[in-house]
Amino acid sequence: METPRKPVEIEFRKFIGEDPLSWVFKSEQFFECQGINREQRVNHAAVHFEGSAIRWYRWILALSRETELGDA
Repeated sequence: METPRKPVEIEFRKFIGEDPLSWVFKSEQFFECQGINREQRVNHAAVHFEGSAIRWYRWILALSRETELGDA
């Protein structure tokens, strides 16, 4: 019987708005290693946004809420 593997300890890098392609690649690797579901990935990543990245994400959330209210 095979023993379940313990998730690999990997630091999740904060995103401040620079070099997004490298950050996305490293984030995807992190999610795969940790077994994080696709549905949970955006919320998990957003916790690591800083500076202009978090301001952008808050704006996107506010915009999507307004769109949802307009569709009601």
